Amino acid sequence: MAVVAFVGICMADRISVLPAGAALRVDGKQTAERQFVRGGGNGANSAVQCARLGGAPRLLSKVGADEMGRKLIDELWAERVDCARVTVARPEEGATPACDIIVAGATRTIISMPYSDRVADLDVAADGLDDIALDTFLRSARVLCCDGRHPAAARAAAIRAKALGIFVLVEAEARASAPEARVPLLQLLGLADGVVCSEDYPALFHGSDVSAYTDSLVSLWRALQSMLQTDAPKARFIVVTRGARGCLALEASRAGRVAPGKDSADGLTRVEVPAFMLPADQPVADTTGAGDAFLGALATCLAEDVPLGEALPVACWAGAQNCCAEGARGGMPALSQCPLELGFSRSAKRARTH
Repeated sequence: MAVVAFVGICMADRISVLPAGAALRVDGKQTAERQFVRGGGNGANSAVQCARLGGAPRLLSKVGADEMGRKLIDELWAERVDCARVTVARPEEGATPACDIIVAGATRTIISMPYSDRVADLDVAADGLDDIALDTFLRSARVLCCDGRHPAAARAAAIRAKALGIFVLVEAEARASAPEARVPLLQLLGLADGVVCSEDYPALFHGSDVSAYTDSLVSLWRALQSMLQTDAPKARFIVVTRGARGCLALEASRAGRVAPGKDSADGLTRVEVPAFMLPADQPVADTTGAGDAFLGALATCLAEDVPLGEALPVACWAGAQNCCAEGARGGMPALSQCPLELGFSRSAKRARTH
C-alpha cells in the first residue's frame, strides 16, 4: 500500500438535513428532518478517502482534550487512518473544532466556529515536531498532502518532505481574502509540487471572472498561469475543481515532452476532465466533502504513480460518489467500487506487485 501523509484539520460536523424540497430560509425558523454529528475536516476527510481506496494514510493534526476529540481519533483509527501524530491539546488550548452544516436538497451551508474558540494550531516546538518526529511521520511516504491548516506544521513537514524527495500536494482554499491571511498559504504554495483549488481561489486573488467561466475559460486559464508563475513557481501542475463541471488542470511540460492532442503552445498542457456522471438512481444527497474526496483520491493515485491525466477522472469519480450520501465521508467510495474503465484498481494492484 502506498503511504500518503496528510497535514490538516480534524473537526466535528453537526449536520441538519431539511425535509425534501425545503429551501433554507433567511430570517426564519425551520425544523430539520434529522440531525447527527460526524467526523469532518478537510485533511481528515481526505485521509479517509485514501484509506478506502487502499492507501496507507497518516494524519498530522490536533484535537481538543474533550470527548469529541477522542471520538474523532477513534473514528479515524477505525477507518485505518494512522493517528499516531494527532496531538491531543492541553485543556487551556481550546476545544475540538466544529461546524454546523445545513443540507437543503443539493445545496449545503457551512457555519464554522470562531477561530478564538478552536484548539490552537500545531506548534512545531511545543508539539515536538522536530526533524526526527517529522522523518518518522514521513517515512516511506510517496506524497505529502496539506490542506493549508496548521500552517507552521505544514510548512515544516513540506520542507522536510522536499529534502526527502516526497511529492508535496497543497490545497489552496480561499478562506479569507485579507492579504495577511494569505501569507502562510503562500509560503506553503512556494514548496508545492502540485496544487488543487476551487474556482473561488483564482477568482478572488488573480482577477478571473467566475461569471464568465460557463461561456469562456480564457480568464480562468490566464489566472491559473499566473498562479503557476507567482503563487506556486515550483509546481508541476495546478488543478481547479468545478463541481458538476468536472475539473481543469494546467500542467507544466517537462523536458519538452507534451501529451499528444493537448494545447501546449506556451509550454503548458491544458487538460479538461468532465464530471463523473452518476446513474439516475443515485441522486445527490449532500455535496459536503466532495472536494476532500477528490483531493484524497488524487493524492492516492499520485502515490501509486498514476499519471495526472489518468488520476483526475478517478478523483472526479470519488468526489461525485461522495455526494450520494449524507455527511462529509458518507459516500466516499472503496477501491472495489471503482469502475473498470477508469483503470485505477488495476494500476494500484500493479504498483503493489513491484
